[in-house]
Amino acid sequence: MLRNNMTELKNRIWQLFNLLRGDLHSEDYSLVLLLIYLRSENLISEKLNVNNGPKSSLVTIMKETEDVIVQKIYQSFLPIVEGLSKESIRLIIDLLNSVDSKLLKNNIAKIYDDTLEHIVLFQGRRSGILSQTNQLTEFINSYIGSTKNKRIFNPFSGVASMIKGFDQSKSIYAQEINQKTWAIGQLRLIISNSKAVYNCDDSIMIGLRKKNLI
Repeated sequence: MLRNNMTELKNRIWQLFNLLRGDLHSEDYSLVLLLIYLRSENLISEKLNVNNGPKSSLVTIMKETEDVIVQKIYQSFLPIVEGLSKESIRLIIDLLNSVDSKLLKNNIAKIYDDTLEHIVLFQGRRSGILSQTNQLTEFINSYIGSTKNKRIFNPFSGVASMIKGFDQSKSIYAQEINQKTWAIGQLRLIISNSKAVYNCDDSIMIGLRKKNLI
């Protein structure tokens, strides 16, 4: 029964790509990752299609969060949302409201990763998402071995494929220069309850500034 429910859940999420096809370029399909997160947190609900209009309501949610990190994530996606038509957002919210939010919440890490993989496979080299393959992640993890009580620094973290599972590390500090890629990775870490510190930074530029070379 659970397998059937999960299959139905994924099928509904894949339908989001069809709804977005007319309004978005394929490189912006990463918006689906944000949408399923918002639904899992019940930030997308039926009342969005009732109050001030679905688009205005969704934009307000994204602008008024008090969490600094989440606000930065939202800012990365906000131009995409603002570029959608009101009708597209209404249809998206209707579709997401048909999703079992409890089932989604309980399986959000798996659904998020599967959706991310779906986007990368669909877009290929056009994706612009710096995603590390599962095989490479598994190889690196097997080479590193246990990270318990170790300090981890990952300067080119992409969408946080490697660090999201390092729960027993003493500390994790990661960086990514591309803001959109960082937003996808940071949201992934939030969903995974990771304690990693993940910043949108450029290590080279930071070093040059510290040495007063720029």
